[in-house]
Amino acid sequence: MTIDIKNFYLMTPLKRPEYFRLKLSDIPQEIIDEYKLKEKATPDGWVYIKVCRGMYGLPQGGLIAQEQLEK
Repeated sequence: MTIDIKNFYLMTPLKRPEYFRLKLSDIPQEIIDEYKLKEKATPDGWVYIKVCRGMYGLPQGGLIAQEQLEK
């Protein structure tokens, strides 16, 4: 039996949420419209995002995935 675990750490639940901010001007207009991000942006044009699961670029994702594999 074989399994593909190259992206295993993606979507693994984090122990506590992480937050980051993204400039509204860096988000495609169709996404801004779909999620009504202009209403949620700060006056200076930032959108704050809560991350609850592992994702690319998040160092904790790999560690959490490793802990899950060991269980």
